[in-house]
Amino acid sequence: MTQLNAPISVIITTHNGSSFIDEQIESILSQTLAPAEIIVCDDDSTDNTIEHLQKWEQLGKLRLIRNPQALGVAENFKKAVGLANPHHFIALSDQDDVWLPQKLAICWNKMKEFDDLSHPSLVYSDLSLVNRNLEMINPSFQNELGIHKFEHCFDTALYGCLVLGCTTLFNPALRNLFVEMPNNKPYYHDAWLSLIAFGWGNCAGIQEPLVMYRQHETNLTIADHLKKNRSSKILAHLKAILTHSNYLNQELVLAQDFSDCYFDKLSPAKQITLNSFLSLKATSHLQKKWAFEKTFFPHWLNRFSK
Repeated sequence: MTQLNAPISVIITTHNGSSFIDEQIESILSQTLAPAEIIVCDDDSTDNTIEHLQKWEQLGKLRLIRNPQALGVAENFKKAVGLANPHHFIALSDQDDVWLPQKLAICWNKMKEFDDLSHPSLVYSDLSLVNRNLEMINPSFQNELGIHKFEHCFDTALYGCLVLGCTTLFNPALRNLFVEMPNNKPYYHDAWLSLIAFGWGNCAGIQEPLVMYRQHETNLTIADHLKKNRSSKILAHLKAILTHSNYLNQELVLAQDFSDCYFDKLSPAKQITLNSFLSLKATSHLQKKWAFEKTFFPHWLNRFSK
């Protein structure tokens, strides 16, 4: 039986998402723990996404906001979160996934285990990787990326985002910090959220996949996340060394912005960690790779796992 009016705002952002948006909204409305509100912020779609959303709006199922011009993924999420009830917990949603019925309930129960409301708190889960027809590709997206092999913490999160926004639930304290995220940056909103939560807040991962994450031709992030086969990765690595690639450049921009905003909130140990990471700006690709290996070595869960 569905429990109504949990203090959760589900935030969906859309852009030309007519192919899958109805299925995603239906999965949110079918949650065993129903949210108090669903807010959809459309980023100037040029297909018939708006017609699909207006149908749900007319049924009273969601609140629709239309951007007169496209803001981009991160800016659109930031705007939409800012429109939510400031006392609500926030669950982010992409336009093309499907949530399992218990997603919100499991995240809510995990949040209640440790959230004290005064610190930024975040819960995130694994996902299942599926094709456009929801046929299974990999039951664990973290396995697909290889990020199940090491501890998720502030040290490792500096080297790359470990959290996908569409799996998250975060508290009002983190919501208020999310809307302060710098504008027009090369990193994604979920990376900003995760550094705050791992930095001085509370953060808990759920190993169970609670979202079916579609791989399809118009997905905005899938191509950046999926790992290559071994030979391709070796060739890409050698090319990067020879051509002085921009390895960690995006992460360093994020870390600098994070430091400018929140350095004083970190523990002394994490301040040292952050400064050490920022010192990589002037180093070579090989030096950055060495720093990566040195940082991750104590955090591998099983160095011999495949």
